[in-house]
Amino acid sequence: MRAFAQVLIFVGASGCFSPAGTSSATTEGGPGSASETEGMNSTSPTSTSTSTSTSTSTSTTGEPTTGPAATVTATSLPTDATTAVMTDPSEGTTDATGMTGEPVCGDGVTLAPEECDDGNLNDGDDCLNSCMFASCGDGVIHEGVEQCDDGNLSEGDGCDALCGQEEPPLTPRYVFVTSKKYTAAKVGSLDHADMECEALAGAVGASPSLAGRNFKAWLSDTDETAQQRIGDWLGAYVLPDESLVVIGSAGLAAGVLMNPIGVDEHGTSLPTEMESCESSSEGVWTGTTALGLTAETCGDWTADAGLGLIGSFAAKDSTWTECASRQCALPFRLYCIEVE
Repeated sequence: MRAFAQVLIFVGASGCFSPAGTSSATTEGGPGSASETEGMNSTSPTSTSTSTSTSTSTSTTGEPTTGPAATVTATSLPTDATTAVMTDPSEGTTDATGMTGEPVCGDGVTLAPEECDDGNLNDGDDCLNSCMFASCGDGVIHEGVEQCDDGNLSEGDGCDALCGQEEPPLTPRYVFVTSKKYTAAKVGSLDHADMECEALAGAVGASPSLAGRNFKAWLSDTDETAQQRIGDWLGAYVLPDESLVVIGSAGLAAGVLMNPIGVDEHGTSLPTEMESCESSSEGVWTGTTALGLTAETCGDWTADAGLGLIGSFAAKDSTWTECASRQCALPFRLYCIEVE
């Protein structure tokens, strides 16, 4: 279909032409009289009209009587309707016929409600196949940007809130207090104390959760502190009954326990009500201060003479490791801490 532009030009004569000249007389009469001639000779304005068309034509209307007739000229201007396209991002695409097209995702043209349109079907680039911008939590891994995308922004499910891969959760490590008691000389050395811990953890009647794990005694001597012996750990420490003690080895040293280390290798809870550190006959050999430093160690756990530092298995503060000094000949328990 082609639209037409037509230009109509009307040219009126400024006056009538007469071969005999212009008459100034005015006479009443019938047809052809001076009065009729006077009407023909009066001045009229020029009228012009313009419209569009796809063809050109010229026509002359009226019969000349005494002068030139008005001329009407039609001029065509070619117009191709297919080139008249109006684009409104909020309304789609409108052509000259008034039809409105819907946005097509993947055509390379971004129209609302599209956020983007890169003209491809690669769902891992900046623009998804839904023509939305890629973002963490959309369930599609953004290549070169995201390590994972599980469709949510939750932490602790393997993919964090920034779409980075999370490490598997750390398996808790176990701690317990021994059911047996030892004089300092019976402790013998740090290595001997470690062997006691592992033997009790693997003994008949011990909690199954302790089997096959490595343990060291929470003891210091002049060469090595208890903190150094167990190493750094960011995960949880739990009791044989799975009760949480603390998060991380730094928490042990800081003395901020959730539960006291008052459960032995059998899973038996010891009395949590104890006498004060100054007078209690119960306790645990540690030789380790609340700052993780070495204190009295009974000759590095080889003699029943002198003094050694004990902790309280009923405590949740720093007195769990630094409670009071006691005679090395008195029997006390050991703390056993799981290590790698």
